[in-house]
Amino acid sequence: MKADDIGRYARFYLSLIASSLFNPVFLFQLVLQSAGQLVAAGRWMIGARGRRARSVSMGLPFGSRWRAHRGGITPRDSHGWQSLSQRYAYDFVKVDASGNSQRDDRHHVESYLAFGEPVLSPEDGVVVTARDGCRDHQRPGTGWIDWRARDIRGNFVVIRHEGGLFSFVGHLRCHSVRVRVGDHVRRGDVLGECGNSGHSTEPHIHFQVQDRESFYLGLGCPAALSGRVVGRSEGPPCGGAVYLSQGEDVEPFTGSVGAASNPVPVRVTVRDLGTSVLLFALNLLGVAFILYTEGALLFSGLRWLMNALE
Repeated sequence: MKADDIGRYARFYLSLIASSLFNPVFLFQLVLQSAGQLVAAGRWMIGARGRRARSVSMGLPFGSRWRAHRGGITPRDSHGWQSLSQRYAYDFVKVDASGNSQRDDRHHVESYLAFGEPVLSPEDGVVVTARDGCRDHQRPGTGWIDWRARDIRGNFVVIRHEGGLFSFVGHLRCHSVRVRVGDHVRRGDVLGECGNSGHSTEPHIHFQVQDRESFYLGLGCPAALSGRVVGRSEGPPCGGAVYLSQGEDVEPFTGSVGAASNPVPVRVTVRDLGTSVLLFALNLLGVAFILYTEGALLFSGLRWLMNALE
């Protein structure tokens, strides 16, 4: 691993530590995420399996060539296999014909091809949640994230589709969201612009399909996407859909989405349930330790101040 990569990873984790120590919103969302995944795993195990969480075919949330920077349907490619909501999520970055995602200085958001690009509805549906107003982090490419972010998801839109599944697109550009709750959207309608809001290290689109409206309570569903994968010799048939792997470039093609030829089933195992319990317990312990440490430091500071004033 190169020294520059080590530095970026170090800055990323330092940002997370800063979020944990000084951003109560992050702590709340951390616990909410782990608790929600425990609930999601539990409801699957006690009999809700297969009722709503399933594989689905959709269009792409963009209209040009983008790369699946993170994400896939296997543990190796996954955005985060241990996170049941984000297991099949994708992080997309826009690239040019040479595969580059930025021009000139990579430490400015305007240098990234994705920044300001339209983000599209992947399928017909109704907007059920929309958030705007989170600022775009101005330090991309360094590893730093916005530790003061009001929402780790940044600006985002959630759409309910026929059949009861929901699509989520996040990290949108501040003040770019064009839809409101209750709006009916069609596949290809512009929802907003790609940004760098929330916990984002560079401008990109976070895209996932889930079986609940809530980002925290939903189970992630594998999404086969209508597009042409650059470099794949077999390519999808007209009207078909493909599952992407990490690092693959994809661009849209005209025609109906159709169905994936090899739908991926959603499964939650006893091991997943155990992992969810463990992560929830660890997060609770971590939050308790942080709160105790901050309380102790505050008490010590007040005590020192009182002694100094005597």
